[in-house]
Amino acid sequence: MKRPVAIAAGVALLGLVASMTFASASQDGATKRMSWDRLVAAAPSAVKANAGDCDERLVVRERNLTETQIDNPPEGFSQGDEFASAADLFRRGKNVGYDDVHGVITSATETEVRIEIVATATVRGDEITVAGSVRFTEEAAALDFELSVVGGTGRWDDVGGELTVVEEQAGPRLIFCLNHLD
Repeated sequence: MKRPVAIAAGVALLGLVASMTFASASQDGATKRMSWDRLVAAAPSAVKANAGDCDERLVVRERNLTETQIDNPPEGFSQGDEFASAADLFRRGKNVGYDDVHGVITSATETEVRIEIVATATVRGDEITVAGSVRFTEEAAALDFELSVVGGTGRWDDVGGELTVVEEQAGPRLIFCLNHLD
């Protein structure tokens, strides 16, 4: 049985997450890399893409990702490891803002990895903040990658809703389904 030993997160959320890499090691220590692409290969057709009712739907694409990974003790892939990333957000080919993402590995077992994510998308000076837990498994045939919209500022100071991240060749597509609560 293979065991995960490293995740190179760039979970593209709001650019919130971009390109993660699973690495797994067999009991004799040989390493096998599993790409994010393999994990999310079925995602575009499997993700609901905010099929529910929305007051406002915002779709942006993430580009120019930068990220830092933090290997907290114990050394190697383990609970408590973190990543921080940032990317530019584009809509209809124009740069409309950026995102900032922080993730923490909350569970790392032989069969799954869970990451708690908090991210903020800044679009034309106003913010949308999302949070939630994302679960990855080596056996995943499809990946629903959704996070809850937990608040915002400016134009979105009264929103709730969902963010769906769809990994595509042109870069992660972020689909916000926003509901104004006031």
